[in-house]
Amino acid sequence: MKRSDSRKPNRWPGYNYSMPGWYFVTVCVKDFRCMLGTVIDREMRLNRLGIIVSETFKGIPNYYENVNLDEWIVMPNHLHGIIIVGNVGTAHDNISKNRYGLLSKVIKSFKEASVKKAKKMNIKFSWQRSFYDHVIGFNGYELQYIQEYIKNNPAKWKFDRNKESVW
Repeated sequence: MKRSDSRKPNRWPGYNYSMPGWYFVTVCVKDFRCMLGTVIDREMRLNRLGIIVSETFKGIPNYYENVNLDEWIVMPNHLHGIIIVGNVGTAHDNISKNRYGLLSKVIKSFKEASVKKAKKMNIKFSWQRSFYDHVIGFNGYELQYIQEYIKNNPAKWKFDRNKESVW
């Protein structure tokens, strides 16, 4: 079964993704191929590529002084994470002029770095185009719900509609 090439925009129109905030992101392996490890007994077990992806994602704050990570997990064919964008300056910053902002720059850099590291280890893979995001509200309940969703993702893997790698 092939997926349609028609795609809906993933970003909120007019929203400045360089604004301080908490962002829930999902980044998927191309064609949802299960290449990053496997779930055994409701626990994620990373393979070599999964470790590369995990280490690369964990290193994001080393490259962006105003970006931190909260809860996150690498799954067999995707990664879920909460990225915290702190104070990035005024609307006149170059990043703020980019229509997609700092969040897209961070994800793009993460994808490129992980693919490059994998290539050095003779592992060929690629990420799905773009990524999914959700701006987390400030009520606390939403953040807690998403954190629990991420923590419980391996336990719910058998119900994931995109867990099959045959496309």
